[in-house]
Amino acid sequence: MQFLPDSYMVLLAFFISLFVCFRPGTPSYFHLFPLFLLATFLVEGVGIYRGAHDLNNMVLYNIFGSVEYVFYFYVLSHVVQNNRVKSILFCCLFIFPILVIINLGLLQPIRRWSSLTHAIGSFLVVFFCIYYFLELYRSDVKTNFLRESPFWICTGLLFFYACSFPLVVSISLMHELPVFIQVNINRLLIFLNFILYGSFAIAFLCRIQIVTSTSQP
Repeated sequence: MQFLPDSYMVLLAFFISLFVCFRPGTPSYFHLFPLFLLATFLVEGVGIYRGAHDLNNMVLYNIFGSVEYVFYFYVLSHVVQNNRVKSILFCCLFIFPILVIINLGLLQPIRRWSSLTHAIGSFLVVFFCIYYFLELYRSDVKTNFLRESPFWICTGLLFFYACSFPLVVSISLMHELPVFIQVNINRLLIFLNFILYGSFAIAFLCRIQIVTSTSQP
């Protein structure tokens, strides 16, 4: 079983996150990142194994994809500052899984790609990431945002979901696309995954630097 390059970036981000989550003063949402990244790596491994044996991965990807969105809503609820937006994100934690269940039960069978779930989740993640950057723009606090962990997390999420959605829609039509286009779409998705988890890794490194600098006399 051979992992794809982006899977190794997930694993690298996982090991770096371990140095963050146990440090004092670390925000609570960082505590769940190691578990999330490890689960992502394991799901990718199971998907590769099943794919090599011509087994359907849609149930696996539909379920874990929904969990991903809920996790990102949780992270974003700790990143944005506006209390009303925080409340909306908190509601998304409960409403989104209900919408997923309704979609998979009534509209799109779970054994097929749930494009509606991905469309709603991608739109919400992109929307709240843009709102985070608007908060940064309007903030009177002068900080080097390149050293801020939330900046890198939201940058990775915004870039990934804004770019991946049209590609994923194309994948649902793969039976109508030439093989070379399918191959290039898969390569682009690998690249986007690499950027996403690379951004997470940078966010963790920023946090390690902050904790280290504050612990020095």
